[in-house]
Amino acid sequence: DGDYTVLARMKGRDLLGKRYTPLFTFLPVDKDYAYVVAGDFVSTEDGSGIVHIAPAFGADDLEVGKKYDLPVLMTINAEGRFLDAVKPWAGLWVKDADPHIEGELKGRGLLYKSGTFTHTYPFCWRCGTPLLYYARDTWYIRTTQFRDELLANNEKVNWVPEHIRRGRFGEWLANNVDWALSRDRFWGTPLPLWECDSPTCGERVFVGSRAQLGEHAGQNLARLDLHRPAVDEVTWRCATCNHGKMRRIPQVIDVWFDSGAMPYAQWHYPFENKTVFEEQFPADYICEAIDQTRGWFYTLHAEGTLLFNSPAFKNCLVLGHVLADDGTKLSKSKGNFIPPIEIINNFGADATRWYFFSKPAWAPGRFDADQVGEIIRKFMLTLW
Repeated sequence: DGDYTVLARMKGRDLLGKRYTPLFTFLPVDKDYAYVVAGDFVSTEDGSGIVHIAPAFGADDLEVGKKYDLPVLMTINAEGRFLDAVKPWAGLWVKDADPHIEGELKGRGLLYKSGTFTHTYPFCWRCGTPLLYYARDTWYIRTTQFRDELLANNEKVNWVPEHIRRGRFGEWLANNVDWALSRDRFWGTPLPLWECDSPTCGERVFVGSRAQLGEHAGQNLARLDLHRPAVDEVTWRCATCNHGKMRRIPQVIDVWFDSGAMPYAQWHYPFENKTVFEEQFPADYICEAIDQTRGWFYTLHAEGTLLFNSPAFKNCLVLGHVLADDGTKLSKSKGNFIPPIEIINNFGADATRWYFFSKPAWAPGRFDADQVGEIIRKFMLTLW
């Protein structure tokens, strides 16, 4: 693999705590961070047994960083380009910078070997482009504080099939993590948090209603469109520092929060329709596919527990997925699905319905158009 000289042989544990000189020092750091730590996710089977940890660019790295109080150094912007502080490659997209970085290290006599490895990497499921994984500042709901209540309310729900209660859904609740609420997008429900734009102030105000927003802004906002960009134009002087201006933070709310708020939003509760809301909450019955155990089922349950310490539904039928004939997931992006209207046009709606009625709703199954035709021959014609 190249020329080298063995200076010593040692176990991995003998390296722990050893200091080293960082390859680059573009960002200021006020703590010691260049030393070796242990990580059980690193092995000699998938690499050299020792790797560089970058807490801003990976989940495992971030956890190790928290454990050892390592700095989170963000060297790129939201477009994946190096910051101005990274002077040799400022503004360059990170992947395009790879050969330049290799050349710089080689010129300094620090590069032993470089090459290309085939390994698992995240890609956008829609467009297929490679993704960059990096840390972002996010607002959270501290759902972990209510883990016991979430589990207790889950026991009040009748799940079909029953094993979902303590299986897929119950395990999800038991291993609950705080809900990352904010999203860096334009469209969505604006996060109703205003903060002072003075860098020395830090005042924040959470707004709970249109009327409350009007009181802060000192104007009648009855006709205001509460979506972006109109809501972002509402500002007022900071009452704490008296010179900064209160502005809404740019983030919007996770759209799944909206899904969990459906029981309240559909009645504009608690601002009106209190009686009809109380008559219909919790819902008698909901039904969706099994992937919603971490989607709609969870958001309904979490918000019902946080607001009322109550489940949001009494009964839940969990459907299995309809799969392609080779057992893979049906997907528009893969083009492996048959438009339902084609099946209905060829075999009729009744035969299509009976095809699904003839199978347990909660069991995943491969769709076979020939079986729909067989239902016509063996059942529907006889019935007619």
